[in-house]
Amino acid sequence: MVPEGTSRWALEVRRRRLRARRLVAGVGVAALLLGLYLFMSSPYFVLDHLRIRGYQRLDPATVRELAGIPPGTLIWRVDPNAVARRLEAHPRVAGAVVRREWPRGLVIELRERATVAVLVDRDGPRWAELDAQGRILASGRGEPPRPAAPAAGGGGRAGAPPTEGGDGAGAGDGADAVPVLVWDAPSAGDARSAVPPIAWEPGRFVPDPLAQAAAVAAALEAAPLPEPVVRLVARPGGLLEVQLVSGIRVHWGRSDVAPSAKVRALTAVLAAVDRDAAARPAYIDVTDPDRPVLGPPAREGGGG
Repeated sequence: MVPEGTSRWALEVRRRRLRARRLVAGVGVAALLLGLYLFMSSPYFVLDHLRIRGYQRLDPATVRELAGIPPGTLIWRVDPNAVARRLEAHPRVAGAVVRREWPRGLVIELRERATVAVLVDRDGPRWAELDAQGRILASGRGEPPRPAAPAAGGGGRAGAPPTEGGDGAGAGDGADAVPVLVWDAPSAGDARSAVPPIAWEPGRFVPDPLAQAAAVAAALEAAPLPEPVVRLVARPGGLLEVQLVSGIRVHWGRSDVAPSAKVRALTAVLAAVDRDAAARPAYIDVTDPDRPVLGPPAREGGGG
């Protein structure tokens, strides 16, 4: 029904104008979306730098490889959670936080697992870096590395894409290095029967006696000892011996109990010995932390 006073011709003109307006609006929206798409796909948003923080042993090139972001990737297409999961799949990475840094950057914050001891195979040229839980962080053959004792810090610079951050931790030397851990038994046959086979692969865990020794190494590293630990010797029955840089041997006893009491006892004994260098013992026995035993002065020889 045509409204009164309105001709069919006028009504048709109005309809045509309305359709034209809608068409123009649709074309405008499409053009706007196309322009937005082209802008978002432009080189302006191509990822061109990573800012990496918190790394210690991993270098920026390795972090970029683990992140798995191909060159030329648009920042819109980077999934920070997926990148974090790829980084955390590496045994050294305890945690990773990834966020975009507009318009062309990515920030990666790492928390690495610290190496507390280097396990050395006495029957072959194999070694493995261990964390406090006995997890293998790295392994290899030949001369074992002597990484620096755990320290705060991390970050660095490298290119392709450029990386911004601080400085990483290098290898240690002598007293600054983490201790060596070895398994000792009266014979090779005893060693094989006492400890399950070790899978010398990053990400795997060593058997309990060695994992417990690694936990002791971590506790000693965190303690305010006057001198550092250079060697730990794990023996059948869960027994452990600790050697300090001065040559003092510490009879630890069983390594499968909480180390805190023994660490306190050793710290107190070493503080007392440090005040009287002439009485430096050949060994200290903290098997019973409530009654530590000091061996004869080192110059007289010491018992085991």
